Amino acid sequence: MQKDCIKWNDIPIEYEWKASNRKSISISISKEGKISVRVPLGMPLSKIRECVSNKASWIIANQAEIREKNKKAPKREFQNGEALLFLGKSYRLCIRQDSSIGKETEARIRLLESTGELELSCQNLNWTMEEKKEVLEQWYRQEARKYLTTRVEYFKTKIPCTVGRIFIKNQKTCWGSCSTKGNLNFNWKIMMAPPEIVDYLVVHELCHRLEMNHSENFWNLVRKQIPDYQVCRKWLKENGIFLSW
Repeated sequence: MQKDCIKWNDIPIEYEWKASNRKSISISISKEGKISVRVPLGMPLSKIRECVSNKASWIIANQAEIREKNKKAPKREFQNGEALLFLGKSYRLCIRQDSSIGKETEARIRLLESTGELELSCQNLNWTMEEKKEVLEQWYRQEARKYLTTRVEYFKTKIPCTVGRIFIKNQKTCWGSCSTKGNLNFNWKIMMAPPEIVDYLVVHELCHRLEMNHSENFWNLVRKQIPDYQVCRKWLKENGIFLSW
């Protein structure tokens, strides 16, 4: 990624851009408010700046909205009783000592539906916030791989496409993506969203195997599987900021 900055009405707009084998330019804003621009190979910097300038009012408005949402986003400390989301439900984090766990760096995590708890058992109760965060993220990633693989296999029976490998990532600017090789990338944090939102994301990426764009044909494919996909898109846009640590 290369960095650049323009001024719009004396307001500096910093962004990163990357050229790839694509036909059009796209501008995205991360949950932190950072701007990423993807452009076709060979596009001159002057043209990139022109495109960013044309979208400047939209960029500034969205960054302001993101800042307001970030003020409302929960601050995680990973303490006993803290609420964590999993597939749209809220669970209380319960940290328990278990001397049977062999190493201080190991942990066992269980989702207890009956009590509404997300139980983290470990030998050492003096873990730092970062250590607890790390083991919980690994658990979410493992659950994401299992759950998303199952949903991909389900929707593949309805969408005539092939799929390469499935990767669980921590993308900064998107919830999912599809490569030209047919690999699907999913942000593990989507596991905090309700199941219908996860299904929308899976369908979205599978439909990109047939239409590598956001054309009318693409959205028609999505609509066949998720008739209310616009509701899901809106939910993710409005609530995505809360699916984070």
